[in-house]
Amino acid sequence: MEWLDGQDVNSRTVIDYGCGSGILGIAAALKGAGHVICVDNDPQALEATADNAARNAASGIIQRPTPQSYDRPAADVVEAHIHGNPLIALD
Repeated sequence: MEWLDGQDVNSRTVIDYGCGSGILGIAAALKGAGHVICVDNDPQALEATADNAARNAASGIIQRPTPQSYDRPAADVVEAHIHGNPLIALD
């Protein structure tokens, strides 16, 4: 979250892979990202992401695909926090 806070994501496409509750994707949306894709293989995580996005008025720009249905579009920022190991890449 601290790294994301220092990034310019305004109008960019952000992928939050392994989104869990969606906190990183929602933060990107609130910072002005143009499109956020929150990917997870756990249906409960995708539901939690939807609920949290709605609570934060970010539902309009967040997609929630499973890895199987994710079409891997080009992105400006990819962020992930999988098994306690943060991975963030900026193109």
